[in-house]
Amino acid sequence: MIVFVASLTTSAWAQQDAALCKGGFSEQDLGVRLESIDTAIVTAETAVARRLADKTVKQLGCLERVIGAEHLATLGFQLALLAYQDQDETAALRWVRMARQASPESDWPTWLSPAHPLRQLHADAGPPSPSAGAGRMVPPKGGGLFVDGSFADEVSGFEDVPAFLQVADVTGTVIQSQWVEADQFPADWVGSPGAPPSAPRWWTEDGFDPTKARRAPNDRAPIVPIVATTGLALTSGTLYLLSALSVSGLEQATTESELAGARTRTNTLAMGSLVTGVGAVGAGVTVVLAADGGGLGFGFRF
Repeated sequence: MIVFVASLTTSAWAQQDAALCKGGFSEQDLGVRLESIDTAIVTAETAVARRLADKTVKQLGCLERVIGAEHLATLGFQLALLAYQDQDETAALRWVRMARQASPESDWPTWLSPAHPLRQLHADAGPPSPSAGAGRMVPPKGGGLFVDGSFADEVSGFEDVPAFLQVADVTGTVIQSQWVEADQFPADWVGSPGAPPSAPRWWTEDGFDPTKARRAPNDRAPIVPIVATTGLALTSGTLYLLSALSVSGLEQATTESELAGARTRTNTLAMGSLVTGVGAVGAGVTVVLAADGGGLGFGFRF
């Protein structure tokens, strides 16, 4: 379950309605949505652009992977323009600064020409002031904390610039998302100054690498069925061996009663071997030795 808390200055949203994440919301879905917002802006469908942008901000909490910095920057530019059109220059400046901070190398949108007043507002305001926050990030074991789509090892940011914080676990799955101010990072993930944490092994220059992520606990081989099916196979083999040995009793029997007893014993052992053998064959016999990031498997299928 992903917990998403969005807070910007004095306003806050409650935990996201499950309906927003129904059916999932992936990075690919985000890209398609951003293109739709761009189209609405270019065609002057401001109401449509605003509705889609507002929904997108809320659905960021549905992302199960770390957001792409370029996508976050695009959303920032879109929110900045919509705020400027609402004559809210303070919010417009905050969003455009977030966009530039998230992805400094990203180009300005084509619909924000060099002569656009929003770009002039950004230029006149100058660079934002660094925050006075201090401390190091304390991520979950094997996971990491990410700000605006980039790995963060310490508390840092800029005043009056919102930041999008994501907490990912050892599998690379985002377990919490939150909009924060530069000096208001959640205490749960901040520790005293010291050696900064390393990026999780699944995080590379290109982002999330699924081949380096540890599997979720539910993906691991079950222990109880392994023991049960292995036990069935061993039992079947033992009964079969005893049944074979019991056959010699048929040849050594000297009386009718001894012959009947040996025949009954042999048939019982043979039937027991058959029943347990079928059980082992149906379930399969698999032994998995779990290791860090992988496993060694021995599989038997009849």
